[in-house]
Amino acid sequence: MTKLSRERRHVAAWLAMASASFVGLNLYMGYQVLYPIRFPFEGNAQHPVVRQALNQVTDGNLKDDEVIPQRSAVSDEHPVSFGACCGIGHRLSRNLPTLVYAQGQKRFAHAVWTDVPWDAIFVDSDMVKAGHQAEEHFANSFPKNWSPAAESPGAVEKTGTTRDFYIPGDMVRMFESKEMWAVVSKLSASLSQRVLRVMDPRRKQYKPLHLCAHFRIGNNEKGDWEAKTWRQVNESIIKTQTLEAMKAWAAERKDSSEVSVFVPSDTADLPKWFAEHVPQGWRVINADMDSAKPESGVWFGQFGSNTSAALNQEEKNGAMAEAVADLFGLGECSALWVPTYSSFSLTGITQTKRRQQPVFFRKLREEGFEEL
Repeated sequence: MTKLSRERRHVAAWLAMASASFVGLNLYMGYQVLYPIRFPFEGNAQHPVVRQALNQVTDGNLKDDEVIPQRSAVSDEHPVSFGACCGIGHRLSRNLPTLVYAQGQKRFAHAVWTDVPWDAIFVDSDMVKAGHQAEEHFANSFPKNWSPAAESPGAVEKTGTTRDFYIPGDMVRMFESKEMWAVVSKLSASLSQRVLRVMDPRRKQYKPLHLCAHFRIGNNEKGDWEAKTWRQVNESIIKTQTLEAMKAWAAERKDSSEVSVFVPSDTADLPKWFAEHVPQGWRVINADMDSAKPESGVWFGQFGSNTSAALNQEEKNGAMAEAVADLFGLGECSALWVPTYSSFSLTGITQTKRRQQPVFFRKLREEGFEEL
């Protein structure tokens, strides 16, 4: 073989390798366009709860876009709009089924929040944005036919637990609905940076076993809360029962020594109580954070409440962002306990059920909780 022939073979080999590399790069880039790699937030991204919370797949086979339409299929020509009343739990119990209704009809939704702008809490998504009041508007309600299940409802069985309090307002069907699971999933992926600045430092504190409960105690609230005596509970008994239930459940898990607890409440002292009473080595998330709470009630409460009038607009936005961080944080748990009824827990229950993690409702006639 001549020297020239050897050089030609070397050049041909190099060109073949370069061509293969170029094709491989194009295939990789094409794959990235179709199936982009998701880089999670800076922090405890490898925590299994966080990975699952950020994952947009309902389960191993069912994707959200198979439940509700993709943006390209949704029309903004005749949008549906919704308003805002009262606290974040109450308003989402109206807004979320309206979003399911709009998506089912392949219509875009406009959020018309007047106290705190929608876009201070959520970024525009492929199903909803801050907008204007449409011809079909739901100020403090939602469509009766918000989902196929709602059109032929039947009776919801009572269980003798706090779950029974969610039957009015169709909330049990909401947190059991796959359409609702998909809408809440998309909404949680649209949280604003204002909200994520609260959530992300908390996420870094998660341990392998991450337990949650929300407590609606009242915080000396008057008016509507004071009149609803069926919602009044003995705080000391309820929090003790909940902690004992958490300890018993954790003891049966292999990560029982690596536990974090998240217990948002309208009462500032409750997380601090948990921090003082949890087993050694457990971590209570943000128990030492002194978040500004009103002297009575909550910042965004019953219709006509002027509690938030003490805040300027930036303070209102911040208070709502913290409440939303609490609300969606309840859906990132290994298990969720529901010791007291509150619409604030609706989204957390929905997220937890979507992720196929246990939800425990407190028994009303005896001590203990029941997984439902």
